[in-house]
Amino acid sequence: MTLAVQSGQASELDRGPAVDQAAQLVIRASKMGEQARVAHLFRHIVLPASVQILLAVKERPVERLVGGIAGWTERGLGRFRLACLPGVDLEKIAKPLINCAVETARQAGLSQLIYADMLTDMDSQGPVLRANQFEVMRSERFFQVAVSDAVRRVGGLLEKFGGHIPKTWRIESIRHHQPEVVLDLIAPFQLMTPEEVRERWVSGAKGGLDPDFSVILFDGSVPIGTLLTRRKGESLCYDVRVVRHENPRLRSLANLCLFNANVVRHDPANPVRWLEFRGGEHEHRETASLAVRMGGKELPIKHVWARAL
Repeated sequence: MTLAVQSGQASELDRGPAVDQAAQLVIRASKMGEQARVAHLFRHIVLPASVQILLAVKERPVERLVGGIAGWTERGLGRFRLACLPGVDLEKIAKPLINCAVETARQAGLSQLIYADMLTDMDSQGPVLRANQFEVMRSERFFQVAVSDAVRRVGGLLEKFGGHIPKTWRIESIRHHQPEVVLDLIAPFQLMTPEEVRERWVSGAKGGLDPDFSVILFDGSVPIGTLLTRRKGESLCYDVRVVRHENPRLRSLANLCLFNANVVRHDPANPVRWLEFRGGEHEHRETASLAVRMGGKELPIKHVWARAL
């Protein structure tokens, strides 16, 4: 999706900037030599390689870049993120930026425009999106567990049931594999798109998966489970926790093996204090049950915002 500047019938970036007189903004593509300013604007945001960016610029009394929108196409849907400089009112610059994204998505024949970050009820972007005709498409639940509680539970269960773990099972970190190994395994749960998995799988990627704490459980050569995690300060965030096995008892053992793999990789010199689990608002009730059994607590629900085109 190439973000187009609204200017009459214009549909390409090079047909000139759009001017929002009410907000006294110019919406335009970035110019040569502005790469550092654009990178600073989106410095806290993970963007795919195919991203297209438009900037909101105030030209008076001197030219000043105040915000921007980054958009891309993913599985036939338009996704985007907004960013603004500290002190800038996002509400005042969002509408002309979103209008450009909506026009572009419609011209490309897309059916939906989706905000790429999940937001809590406390996030300031939510009211801005609602004011621009976006609605909550789905919600997801998150749970936090102290690592010390998880270690005690995993250790106790391993002592009791470890002898029942099949000898054909083995666990390896994702460092030694390509993302395609887990794509079919996790696809039915829609916790992460294939594009997100591939982008975050790359070692050193901003906001990427931890190559050692993210693991795959194999039964022989067949992947039957995975934990895909990100390190965020003292927290280990489980973006994907999936086990697929027809036997409920073996499913429980598989989860135990995955968590134990994280425990044995723990480095006391660089401690992880919290585990964060993610699941759907209604589905993945097993995640909620597991977190509660481990002594965890529920964090604020997060929402995905979308606008039908």
